Amino acid sequence: MIDEQKLRELCSNATPGPWSFVRHTCGLNGEHDARDDWTVYGADGDSVCTEGSAPALADPEFIASANPVTITALLDELQNLRNDRDSWAEQCSQRVQDAVDAYEKLEAMTQERTAWRVTAENAEAAVKQARIDALEEAKKAVDSEGFSEPESEYEAGYNKACDVCVSAIEILKGKTP
Repeated sequence: MIDEQKLRELCSNATPGPWSFVRHTCGLNGEHDARDDWTVYGADGDSVCTEGSAPALADPEFIASANPVTITALLDELQNLRNDRDSWAEQCSQRVQDAVDAYEKLEAMTQERTAWRVTAENAEAAVKQARIDALEEAKKAVDSEGFSEPESEYEAGYNKACDVCVSAIEILKGKTP
């Protein structure tokens, strides 16, 4: 794990950047040899560090590039990326919660609709049963007064009413008359 606070402290105490790298030739006739020296200079022109006979010139170039300005900018960018990540995570979390809330509301509405459907079906069944009961009462009344051999139109109509009651009861019960 990188100790970012320590890096920031080191950057604030170091020579301000940007830094520059200068290679000094120590060979004969201006030719470079294994004894080349280099110096890294701060923005104020003061020497930050010097090395003689550098075997790898990539090291001083890296040191010059890794100056306090660059390191602080990288740390700031890292913090900005973390802030963005946290913001996106919060937004995603909120979207998930919104979806859960919507699902729960839909589920409640579905249950309510089912309850209303059951209530309506029960009401329809109750009305149907009330009709059957009323028709059976009417049939009983007609049967008690029924005529086996109707002698008048009135008596025939009475018997017809009894037949209608029987047919209506069978229809309501789901039977074919």
